[in-house]
Amino acid sequence: MDVDRFWELANGCQKDSETALSFSGKLIDDWRRHRHPGTHAVLGEYPELAHCKRAVVDLAYEEFCLRVESGEDVDWIDFCEGFPDIKDSLQRCIAVHLAVEENPSLPVAPEEITWPRAGNQFFGYEIIAEIGRGSFARVYRAEEISVGRRAVVIKVCEHQTNEAQILGKLKHPNIIPIHSVKEARSGLTIICMPFVGMFTLHDMLETTYGVHMGSRNHEGGVAGVNERVDAGYVNDALDIGVQLCEALHYLHGKGILHLDVKPSNILIDKQRKPIVLDFNLSLDRSDVEVRMGGTFCYMSPEQRVAVFSREGNVRELDARTDVFSVGVILFELFNGKLPFGDKAGKDVDPQQYDPPRVPWKQPARFVSPAIMSVIDKALQEEPDQRYDSALDFSEALQSQMTRFRRCGRLMRGEPRFLRALAFSSGLVLTAAAWLFYATELYRMFPR
Repeated sequence: MDVDRFWELANGCQKDSETALSFSGKLIDDWRRHRHPGTHAVLGEYPELAHCKRAVVDLAYEEFCLRVESGEDVDWIDFCEGFPDIKDSLQRCIAVHLAVEENPSLPVAPEEITWPRAGNQFFGYEIIAEIGRGSFARVYRAEEISVGRRAVVIKVCEHQTNEAQILGKLKHPNIIPIHSVKEARSGLTIICMPFVGMFTLHDMLETTYGVHMGSRNHEGGVAGVNERVDAGYVNDALDIGVQLCEALHYLHGKGILHLDVKPSNILIDKQRKPIVLDFNLSLDRSDVEVRMGGTFCYMSPEQRVAVFSREGNVRELDARTDVFSVGVILFELFNGKLPFGDKAGKDVDPQQYDPPRVPWKQPARFVSPAIMSVIDKALQEEPDQRYDSALDFSEALQSQMTRFRRCGRLMRGEPRFLRALAFSSGLVLTAAAWLFYATELYRMFPR
């Protein structure tokens, strides 16, 4: 696919997502007041919502929570099966929800929080739309009224966080900066950051492999060959991986581990540059306080043990755990599914979770065996078998991005490139033929 067309589509997806998420947020507020959730009924009445997968996930997740809170015995695996188009994403949300409930070492949120809504003024900000939601925070697009109504993003956290302290130490083009931080009320923190767009790597995955782009198979990938995964896409994905590794190497040099690297925590700006977000679960070795958590599907094996085992120690983790998470992301970018899948059942013991490795999708026309080998090394179960640092991983990815390799991928099937190559070759051959003809004429009829 034309890469420029992909990013045009991405920008359109971003605009549509903003409207859909704002609308789904209002529906959820109504559900909470009246306790009558029904995602399928909403999608039947507003089918256009299905094009924003994050909005559908939010609705389904909220329905699950409200039904459980009302005392209903809901089998979460069966519940997710009822939403085949968003099953993977929904399972991840609910898995985190259940992990928090079952693991007393994870922080517990206050029971009642009055969240701002679109159109409200909230401690000096006018809320435009809710654009994200996690276990303990919500993220809004807003305008900072006292500073010329500049466009910002605010993250409202339910508990005190060291995220602002961490971000204040960092200055890197691939890490989100902050404008300010304030305590809105006891236990509620507002972090203000510049607005650099809403299109995340999660949206890139949905745009490439999502329900409106083709039929999904039972393993979460697109049936058949996905025409969007062309040479330009592979080159872009590798470049994103390199920049992520460079940002993480900088972060690790400051004594900080991110520990929650996942597609929804990576913005893609208008220059196609990845920007790392959400340092709420990060480990700062200079800080006494340690938060334990992460997103199960992107955790390294040693991080799962540290988080879910009472004997685990997050401080024993090192850069190789973030390297593993980047490997998971790159595998997902090239395959449309996770390398180790999701939980197989609700009673899986996270400490003993050892799923089989998902094979690379075949045919992988533009993903060479060398690229697969580089990513496979980052996904090794034993940390000693992975790259020692994010910088080493970055250099291995860069070895697949030389001009020779980029051109080789383009020559294997990019129509525009092949047409340009054929045209330029034709010009060269024509010029050579005329030069030969002129030389022969000069020899036959010398002056």
